[in-house]
Amino acid sequence: MSNETKEIAKNSGAGGFGFCVLYLLFNIQTGISDLNKAVADNDSRLDVVEYRLNDKS
Repeated sequence: MSNETKEIAKNSGAGGFGFCVLYLLFNIQTGISDLNKAVADNDSRLDVVEYRLNDKS
């Protein structure tokens, strides 16, 4: 979570629980983003392997 987001959470009056929820949501979003990148990388690698296996030359 960026420092700007932390400051917004503090200044908006979000208590400790609200801040924890925001922090958790941002961490989940970051984790999902990283997972999507890993899946995309693996998909492209699998496409290359499949192409090489199906190459009849």
